[in-house]
Amino acid sequence: MSRTARKARKRAFGRINQERSGRYTAWYNDPDGRTKISASGTVTPVRHRANHTFETTLDAEAWLAAERRLISTSTWTSPAQRRKEELAADLNHSPTFGEYASAWIDSRKNKSGKSLAPRTRDHYHQLLADYLEPTFGYLLLDEITPAQVNIWYDAFTPLRKNLNGVTGETTKAHAYSLARAVLNSATSAHGPLVGRVNPFAVRGGGTSPARKRTQVATSAQFKVMLMTIRPEWELILLLGCWAGLRYSEIAELRRRDINLVAEVIQVSRSVTRSKVEGVGVKSPKSEAGIRDQIIPPNVLPALKKHMRAFVTGQDGLLFPGKNGGHLAPVTFYGKVPPKPAETPEQAAKQRARNGWYAARSAAGCPTLRFHDLRATGATLLAQQGGTVADVQLFLGDSTAQAALRYVRSAEGRQKLLADKLAALDGSVW
Repeated sequence: MSRTARKARKRAFGRINQERSGRYTAWYNDPDGRTKISASGTVTPVRHRANHTFETTLDAEAWLAAERRLISTSTWTSPAQRRKEELAADLNHSPTFGEYASAWIDSRKNKSGKSLAPRTRDHYHQLLADYLEPTFGYLLLDEITPAQVNIWYDAFTPLRKNLNGVTGETTKAHAYSLARAVLNSATSAHGPLVGRVNPFAVRGGGTSPARKRTQVATSAQFKVMLMTIRPEWELILLLGCWAGLRYSEIAELRRRDINLVAEVIQVSRSVTRSKVEGVGVKSPKSEAGIRDQIIPPNVLPALKKHMRAFVTGQDGLLFPGKNGGHLAPVTFYGKVPPKPAETPEQAAKQRARNGWYAARSAAGCPTLRFHDLRATGATLLAQQGGTVADVQLFLGDSTAQAALRYVRSAEGRQKLLADKLAALDGSVW
């Protein structure tokens, strides 16, 4: 008996070997009696082997029986030839849009060669499920036509619209851009539709009207928010406005990140949340996001007070959530109280539950986003003479263009400038 395989079992047709792994191989001689000559001149029959091994002898015997039936019906070709034809068919097969797009999202790399951020993948999969799969998901890639794309584009209806000014045009542009990028890959040199024309060819389909947000918090509104939100979360608002920190950066701040001697906050991590991967910690959005942020003098006393009252241990989070984990955005946002408190006691109890939504509602700015506190700080910095480079450093943005988005003029500033301009009327200028 061989060390690598047991002796082949003799059969009327074909042979079955048990390999050292315990699995079985099967083969048979060429039905037309073809032979081959080895280098030594030995003549042996051409053997045809199964393209895979078998778990049991019964499986191997079934394969031999099927092969014998093929030979008897004159439809037989060698197992190797059939395998080549199967592989060729797989290469020529056009997958469905849904199959290809889902795999594209999961394997996509960004410009730096890294996998997409979890939230970006979540966003793409959501666009695919909500807007693209219902129309194109079941279609083979080569079945999608420009006419179908145009009909889908013209009839596009967002699932969420008319909410805080949302029209759905941005969602429409995002969904179209995703589909076009997927088909760009499919029609590229290494795609299944190499050389084909991308059917997503709507002129301007990936653009949407810029919806500029001009809302920033006023001094009075900010004071109301500080007096309304939970005491342990006051510092979150201060860091968002006066230090320009993102919520994801604030949520990961720990005692060891605070240098009270140098009066800086060492920003090097942020919290990420994904439907698939859950809660994790990663580096900021860009290299510029890793920075030593100066603690403004008006924030320093509140920071020291907060650390004494709410932070434990060098690795302790500044703003721990339930069970000591990261503070979830949904917890921080909270809910707007159904009715105002009528007594000081009720107000105290209510404040102990108040989050961001309650604070902004009390301040009379119910659509203000927490991210707009960064814009408020950046705008105030610019109004005090800060350059674009200053604002860029303040926000931890990688490009000047990104920083410029936050350099906005508040309405009060425009009124002051208008009054100064009017004062020039009748004078020499």
